[in-house]
Amino acid sequence: MKVVSDPNRTRVVWSDGHKLWQHDIPSGRQEPLSLRIEAPVVQVYSSGHGHFSVGHYFASQRFEVTVHDFTEPSEVKARAVLDPGGNKLEGDITSWSEVPLVNVVEYFHGPRIGSYFFEIRPDCGQVQLQRIEWYDDSYDKGYENINSVLRLGREALAVVSVTRRSELILHDLNTGGKVGTVPLPGGVAGGARPLLLHNAEQEIWTVNYDTMVVVRRSDWQILRSSRLQLTDSPRSRLFVGDFSFAPDEELCVVARPYSGDILGLDVSTLEVKYVAKLGQQPLNVVALPGREVLAFDWRTEALLRGKLRPLAREDDIRVLMDPI
Repeated sequence: MKVVSDPNRTRVVWSDGHKLWQHDIPSGRQEPLSLRIEAPVVQVYSSGHGHFSVGHYFASQRFEVTVHDFTEPSEVKARAVLDPGGNKLEGDITSWSEVPLVNVVEYFHGPRIGSYFFEIRPDCGQVQLQRIEWYDDSYDKGYENINSVLRLGREALAVVSVTRRSELILHDLNTGGKVGTVPLPGGVAGGARPLLLHNAEQEIWTVNYDTMVVVRRSDWQILRSSRLQLTDSPRSRLFVGDFSFAPDEELCVVARPYSGDILGLDVSTLEVKYVAKLGQQPLNVVALPGREVLAFDWRTEALLRGKLRPLAREDDIRVLMDPI
């Protein structure tokens, strides 16, 4: 489940896979979000600004992305359509500047189905379908799926992660080829997710199974990392959930479903400074103003809300900082 929030953290929108929901944080009101598009599968995306986008997955020969404003989330501001009858871009072109422009689709193109990048190019009013040539039979596609893609600004470069592969793949959007890889610390084939930009877009943050990793964008060096879910057995590994940056960007909050809590990390060191013990199994999290957090339970998708408090001496929060 993917969760996005408006810049002021007053509303969150998420998908349960088949339907969109919205939650008004001040009032606590929760309700379904109707988009008048009957796709069997929907996914929500955001880049942390005033707009969010929704991927509408129909049959394998049709895919749409729509852009929405958090203030009027049911209204479609712009639309990109992939269809055998013709690809098209409609609506307010400027609204694409605040949402991801590359999505992964499984699509019949010619005689066979394959994995493609669906790239939206608002500057020239076009959409483009590009086959991912390096994603070939060397991958076990029953388990190793492309799970995250992040286009880097105006560069013709995307960072891609694959489930069960502890690396980032650098993909040239002009040629469709792989131009490099970035091995990730962690010691387990987890697969990085999600991929978020931070520090004026100079850092790429991700989680490799149970390890938070910060990559410097200029030279693809690992700046720092921390394993956030230690266990009593050295052979046992448990994953952590999603993460979110606080509104002041001084903290990164990380959900730990196996510990029933949210950790607040100092962004400059990855040191644990705060903890919110929510109980249940928080998996997806949004950082709210005032050191509050909103999370979703892994099993029931119930909303969990709590407040981060400074880490106390008696708190048994075990992590493993650099070097891994």
